[in-house]
Amino acid sequence: MNPDEFINWLYIVERLLEFKKVPADRVVKYMAIKLKRNDFLWWENLKRNRNREGRSKITTWDKMKKFLQRKHIPDQYQQDLFLQFTQLQQQLLVEEYVAAFEQYSLKCGLIEPEENTSARFLGGLQPAISNVVQLQLYWTFQDEVILALKVEKQQHRFKKSVEKSSMQDSVTKKLTLCPSKPPSLNSRTQEDSIPRRGMQNGPSQLIFPARKCFKCQGYEHIAVHCLNHRTV
Repeated sequence: MNPDEFINWLYIVERLLEFKKVPADRVVKYMAIKLKRNDFLWWENLKRNRNREGRSKITTWDKMKKFLQRKHIPDQYQQDLFLQFTQLQQQLLVEEYVAAFEQYSLKCGLIEPEENTSARFLGGLQPAISNVVQLQLYWTFQDEVILALKVEKQQHRFKKSVEKSSMQDSVTKKLTLCPSKPPSLNSRTQEDSIPRRGMQNGPSQLIFPARKCFKCQGYEHIAVHCLNHRTV
């Protein structure tokens, strides 16, 4: 097992000890059964070597756990883990930050006053959330977590309403800046070019009757200029 897997395994088996209420004189044997194959072989070899060297038997869970931790957790691991814990910052959702915070707290085996845990948690929250949480009243670390989740939900609802309002304003501005277009000049020119029934294309002309002489009843001249001197 790698260090992370071992710490998770250790947490689970210790919860089992509490649940089953295993007697203290049987805890070591019970935990030996819970070891995985490679760890079980290592444990049997450790007991054999200690017996050959004349050392005392391991009869308590605390002592057995120290040997297991020495095997699976490097010396530098705990220091690096605690450094990562102190630098933990919320990147996405509060729920994901809470899960990471509790996991680091478990792996580091950190035992501190609840006020310190609350301050550490608050320092890793996003400023937009932590600034609101600080103004509220809470008594425990769990109260602080619930409050941070509520603040995040309220901010998400407010953000959605603002986005919806800005979208509606944008549509309204577009409709205001683009009024309906008047009829184009080309359409009116085309309409005027359609000939009306009963009208000529060109200008109307006045037609006068031909000149007629009343003496000879001829055309193209009048009586004054008539060459026919007949009497009527």
